[in-house]
Amino acid sequence: MITFFIATGSWNSVSIGLDGEESAGFGMEFLKRVHEGLKQTPGKKVLVIGGGNAAIDVAISSLRLGASEATMACLESREEMPALPWEIEQAIEEGVKIMPSRGPHKVIKSNGEVTGMELVRCTSVYGKNGRFSPCYDNATTEIVEADAIMLAVGYSTDLKFVAGTLKTERGLITVDPETQLTSLDGVYAGGAVSHGPATVIEAIAAGKRAAAAMNANMVSSEAAGKQEEKINEPFLKI
Repeated sequence: MITFFIATGSWNSVSIGLDGEESAGFGMEFLKRVHEGLKQTPGKKVLVIGGGNAAIDVAISSLRLGASEATMACLESREEMPALPWEIEQAIEEGVKIMPSRGPHKVIKSNGEVTGMELVRCTSVYGKNGRFSPCYDNATTEIVEADAIMLAVGYSTDLKFVAGTLKTERGLITVDPETQLTSLDGVYAGGAVSHGPATVIEAIAAGKRAAAAMNANMVSSEAAGKQEEKINEPFLKI
């Protein structure tokens, strides 16, 4: 049996409906360009919206490319930030300013040019049911100066290529958590395409589970095939 493993990741930028969002850039697109050889910083004062590892990569890359300032603003408190602890420490060591418990409100412009963003205090990120439901203190706002704003608040998967073939739910491919098997026999999936953006370690773990399941399935199929050959083997004539 031919088996497949789908690990296409989450690359589509997510719009957050921010006032003035059309003047902001998307973090993943910037990082892709850096990987391709970009040597120019997006601005002198860069504000990154997001608290994950990608947001940190954008901020650090901006500084390394020549930005004089790089600031991260995220909804989560410092303890809730989704970025790995050592990533946060590295960002601070490299000069990134982190502003936790802040949400983007609107982009500030002057003569058509971005000059900053108004942030609002975020009092909580999740509701009582544990779902994403941020609450704000609209009376507490502040403006951060920036000539470049980069959004790194999350990414979605592109599942057009499996439409009508595999079972999906909430924009992700549905899999068996033990084997990574999808709704179609012989097709496995793992990483961000099945559980959403997470760490590389989690993606590797999904790949290992899928590899073990695929190997077990092939061994089982091979054994079944040999057994069938033995049953159908003609009697020898004496």
